Amino acid sequence: MTYFDSEQHGKVVAVERLYNSANGNPRYEITLDWGVKCRTAADEGWVYGMNWDNLIGKNVRVLTRRPRKNLMILSIVEEA
Repeated sequence: MTYFDSEQHGKVVAVERLYNSANGNPRYEITLDWGVKCRTAADEGWVYGMNWDNLIGKNVRVLTRRPRKNLMILSIVEEA
């Protein structure tokens, strides 16, 4: 399987809580100001350490991977 890692930069305009994974762990999707949507993969532990609603309106750098059709978030960092 081929993976495409990339960095996305932009301002977060929306955060949506998705359905939990099969194991009951939370999943989120963010939308950046230029229209790209990125979501967390199932069962990622680092998701618990983020306050997702505080990301709205902030500039972020998102490391993503596209295993199939969705961009999966590997990490998220606020930019100054």
